[in-house]
Amino acid sequence: MTSPIRYFRIPFIGILTTWLSLAFGLVTAHVMAQTITTVAGNGKDEYSGDNVSALHTSLFNPQSVAVDQQGNIYIADAGSSRVRKVDSNGIITTVAGNGRRAFSGDGGPATSAAISGPLDLAIDQQGNILIIDSGNDRIRKVTPDGIISTIAGGGPGNFETKDGDGGPATSAYINPSAIAVDAQGNIFITESNRSRGSLVRKIDANGIITTVAGQYTGGQGGNGGGYGGDGGPATSATLNSPAGLAVDAQGNIFIADAGNNRIRKIDTNGIITTVAGSGTRGYTGDGGPATSATLSSPGGIVVDPEGNLFMVDRGNYVVRKVDPNGIISTFAGTGHSGFGGDGGPATEGVFFDPRGIEIDAQGNLLVADVNNQRIRKITKTTIPLAVTSFSLINAETNQEIKQLTNGEVLNLNALPTRHLNIRVNTTITTVGSVVVVLRGPLNRIRTEMVPPYSVLSDDMGVYDRWTPAVGNYALFAIAHTFPDGNGPSGTPLSINFTVVDQPQVLGFSLVDAITDQTILELTEGQELDLAKLSGHVFNIRANTSPATVGSVVMQLSGTQTRTQLENAAPYALFKDDGNGNYRTWKPAVGSYQLTATPYSDPNGTGSVGIPLSLGFQFVNSTPAARLAAAADPEAGALRVFPNPFRDSFTFRSTGPQNTVQSVRLYDVLGCLVWQGTDGETEQRVSLDRSLADGVYVLQVGTGPSAKRYKLVKAP
Repeated sequence: MTSPIRYFRIPFIGILTTWLSLAFGLVTAHVMAQTITTVAGNGKDEYSGDNVSALHTSLFNPQSVAVDQQGNIYIADAGSSRVRKVDSNGIITTVAGNGRRAFSGDGGPATSAAISGPLDLAIDQQGNILIIDSGNDRIRKVTPDGIISTIAGGGPGNFETKDGDGGPATSAYINPSAIAVDAQGNIFITESNRSRGSLVRKIDANGIITTVAGQYTGGQGGNGGGYGGDGGPATSATLNSPAGLAVDAQGNIFIADAGNNRIRKIDTNGIITTVAGSGTRGYTGDGGPATSATLSSPGGIVVDPEGNLFMVDRGNYVVRKVDPNGIISTFAGTGHSGFGGDGGPATEGVFFDPRGIEIDAQGNLLVADVNNQRIRKITKTTIPLAVTSFSLINAETNQEIKQLTNGEVLNLNALPTRHLNIRVNTTITTVGSVVVVLRGPLNRIRTEMVPPYSVLSDDMGVYDRWTPAVGNYALFAIAHTFPDGNGPSGTPLSINFTVVDQPQVLGFSLVDAITDQTILELTEGQELDLAKLSGHVFNIRANTSPATVGSVVMQLSGTQTRTQLENAAPYALFKDDGNGNYRTWKPAVGSYQLTATPYSDPNGTGSVGIPLSLGFQFVNSTPAARLAAAADPEAGALRVFPNPFRDSFTFRSTGPQNTVQSVRLYDVLGCLVWQGTDGETEQRVSLDRSLADGVYVLQVGTGPSAKRYKLVKAP
């Protein structure tokens, strides 16, 4: 069904939101989203103890994970040759294995037994833990009361014989790699061996073992398998290194046929087919039929009660989902190896060699992330479907510039580029589709079905370039649960924005007026030390966008003032000769405020652009400058005359009479050259004729209340 929005004609921007909301309806859809977290492991590959938080302990190459009916998590911790349990409080313990890579302990406590490199786990209806004890070529069982035994393997045969079929599983010689159990207690295991071939075998409730899929190669060698047999009996089919097993509620068996890059299914009649994977190694096909998609060495698989199949696409570092209609998608992972994403969307989580997978009673997935030494959890949450925001995109870099807000004015001259696009952001990363309507100087209606959802089209995140015309725009977007704008819709979002193309002052540059080179860019509140700046005379240039405007009016206030009209670039506060040769300015110490306003026409006429104003100050950190600054007269409290002087001077203080104060004279280096006392309001001071000519500072009193005055001794 085509969305009705395609037939709307909207003549007035002001009624856009109302009409579109009526067209799409006001019912908000809810969608399932996934969040990824870690539930066990701290990333270190070692065994670091039990009875602590699972997040604070180490795992050692965890190969698979299982969950019991109470929600306890079990981990095949292969590197430590243990099976670990994480209870509902997040505390980890060991339930099988003493850490020794060996075989022992049958009939006794599982924690005292030796197991060797457990590869996979399953929990049956009675709560028994079934373990692939790979180093011992056995299936071990741990009962709810903690007693361990062998239920398959350990027989006297070898890989050259089809040992055990039709007899007790404990008499068979097996090489298991994956395990699953059905509701009737039947156990299924995979085997893969260059001599025997790739098989799926069944151990029934009576302990009898048989082959249910794959062909025995009779010890003739080869690569241990191949591909063939779809549409016929599973026992006549060929498999290649099967690495995962699952059984659904109907009793169908699913096989991760890793070497064939396929997921195979054995129905209840024993017929085998392919349900995912084309056989070619790769990572393609999301959104289409699973049988046309490419996989890369699929591992663990699980089927939920709704019939969704989840697989670890191990070589692609992702978890993929095949829905009951046979459509494949990526459920978790980025396709790149590493570690990251915890606390965020599952599709932004990063795995490093994921293998085993399990589903709990709440529908959450657990993944054994082997090389990250962690168990990751993918939690399903229900959230409202909605468009949350619009992002302005730099179509040259494909990066976000900013989020657009309602009523915003976009000045093209203020942006880092004029090549733009707009991205629609939704409550979850991937939705069925997004319908976008743009009205204004450019009118566009389009439906996007693959993220990023762009207003002006893109090619997998490489955005088409759009330079918007000046004018008023209205933007509307609504997300749907199904492709092509179909299915329930979420909460829409609409904004109005205006595009202008005004000249703007972007900044100010301090220029060395001798070399005509930029020294630095001025910033708000900046302190400029004349003693440290290169050069002694300066100018200030206003920088505009575009680089050439009609005119710029500059106004300087503060310690020195100036108003300058510039009709040609460079726009210099203290003029230039028109060729970039700046006239000089020697700034005085003090504070300044500078404002520059651009105009579209010469002589400060035409449309007014966007001005810039900032404050700054000049200081001087030389010793003479510091003394001079400290020696300014303090509100008329001290008078000295004559100044300049030759051999003597008189000072008059307005301080209290009959108060004796110290009087000191310092040179510009701060050295004391004369001192005395003052008990009168006026006193004459005579100095040695040998005193050098220059600047001196007279200080009357001490501490914060001292009075200072700058003196000059003349020749």
